[in-house]
Amino acid sequence: MFRLLVQFAFRNLFRHKGKSLVVGSILCFGAFIMTFGNGVISGLNEGLTQHLIQQFCGHIVVVSDKQETDNILINPMARPIEPIRQYKIVEEALKNNANIQGFVPALQGYAMILDDVAPDPDYVMVVGVDINRYQSVFNTPLKVLEGRLNHSGEAGLLVTPKNRERIYDFLNIWTIPQGGTVVEAHLTEDAKKRKTELRTKDSLVLIGSNEKQSTLDVVAPILGVVKFKALNGILGLYNFVDVDTFRQTMGFIQAEQKPVSKKTQAILDIDETNLDALLSGGPIPDHVKKEVKTDVPAILKNDEVYTQVFVKLKPQITLKTELDKMNAQFKKQGIPARAISWKNALGEIAQTASLMKFALFLFVGFVFFVAIVIVMNTLSMAALERTAELGMMRAIGVQKWFVSALFFLETSLLALFFGGLGMGLGVFAIKVFAWLKLSTDNDFLQLFYGGDTFHPLLHASDVMICVVQLVFVTILSVLYPLWVARKITALDAVSRD
Repeated sequence: MFRLLVQFAFRNLFRHKGKSLVVGSILCFGAFIMTFGNGVISGLNEGLTQHLIQQFCGHIVVVSDKQETDNILINPMARPIEPIRQYKIVEEALKNNANIQGFVPALQGYAMILDDVAPDPDYVMVVGVDINRYQSVFNTPLKVLEGRLNHSGEAGLLVTPKNRERIYDFLNIWTIPQGGTVVEAHLTEDAKKRKTELRTKDSLVLIGSNEKQSTLDVVAPILGVVKFKALNGILGLYNFVDVDTFRQTMGFIQAEQKPVSKKTQAILDIDETNLDALLSGGPIPDHVKKEVKTDVPAILKNDEVYTQVFVKLKPQITLKTELDKMNAQFKKQGIPARAISWKNALGEIAQTASLMKFALFLFVGFVFFVAIVIVMNTLSMAALERTAELGMMRAIGVQKWFVSALFFLETSLLALFFGGLGMGLGVFAIKVFAWLKLSTDNDFLQLFYGGDTFHPLLHASDVMICVVQLVFVTILSVLYPLWVARKITALDAVSRD
């Protein structure tokens, strides 16, 4: 019986070549779009994972428990980040976590660049970090364009091309590494036109920005010009500086402080309404003593001040599970910190990437739906046009199940051949685009690409998803035509004639 079904199915497909080609073309195009779309989504996921997690901030960012917002990494209008006041305790907890592959403590904030010529200062994002440790944990994400990286413990600033162009636009300064010269190939078009009168500097005066305004101006020597290997249009917002320079710039200078005496502390803590008590020359009154804090707070050392810790997890560790576990541990041990995911820390950037993935998914879904509707309509019309043929088959005793099986087999053969052809074309297109290595400097397109280069890819799971989608399209698109074909009777064939 199956052999007879196959013979009838092939005969009908070749007999109705026009309809077969229409249905087959639609299935081929749908399979192509689904395959290529899945490849783009996988490439975007892989790119963001590789460049944002593996080469920038890790899976988890640990911040102070007093930090109100999660969006700390890319948010130009954010308030200063709350410092982690007991970093040593946090560090010990992270060291003892077997699920962590590596971590890097860092400081982050905005700093003003002062210039004796420019009327107004410029603001730039600065990250204080041990650059060698950062390079080691995050697979050397920074590429040196000019100059060099900081040596261990060396004070100095690393400027990105994006920030160098910004500084030039706002302050009319072209930054160069100490001991270096202007590299003409790296100049902007405007800088090339003004090359003879170009004002260069190999150090910048930085002054930090915090709520207490207890910052200092620090001369930071420029050691190098660096760029990220990918997503530099976005990640290039950051300049890197050594930890000590950052702390000086932001006013985190507490390493040399010593506990004060109770008497001095009393003077510092007295309410201004009681200033007369200090000028009387006599002992401090009892009602004033009550206002004196007798417990001198622990002095905060320089090496205990960080604003965040970038944490990379070991492979196969689930992010959400580890986040919950880490926060539970912090709470149980009274550690003044909390863990947030890299997506929350990146804020709008991660949200935009997620929206782009969702948009791609919707587009593939739309093609999926359109293919079902068109194929269903075409097969229904084909069933009606074959009323005489199907009615005659019913007249000679053919059962409804045979008619249903025949229609389903015909559609399945079309899906197998043309759908397989579409998937093959999709895989070929993915290989071609990956080989072309299309690159862009546009920030939005870099998110769409998952990096600087458009690199779609397919895993075995993606291919299986495409197969499942094709099977689903085939089944849904043939249900209504099957119902139409099963209703045709011998009387319908006679009346049609």
